[in-house]
Amino acid sequence: MTSYLYKSTIMGYLKKYIRGLEYDQVSASLMSGEITLHAFELEIDAIREWVDTILPYTTEITRAYCSMAVVKIPWTQIRYKP
Repeated sequence: MTSYLYKSTIMGYLKKYIRGLEYDQVSASLMSGEITLHAFELEIDAIREWVDTILPYTTEITRAYCSMAVVKIPWTQIRYKP
């Protein structure tokens, strides 16, 4: 039950940036502080402003896919390593 709530909370934040995010695309471990996302498509509208500051104005991204992304949060060291 805790895993479901944890993953649901994460998905709530990420749905703005990831198109069609499903429960089975997210692996999360609260104790290790690791979140893994599998085979997803980014929401271009949500990241367009950021992309426009990096790429030349003549470049347009129409779709962006990622096969895997891992986020690690060092819970045990969070007070010592900002």
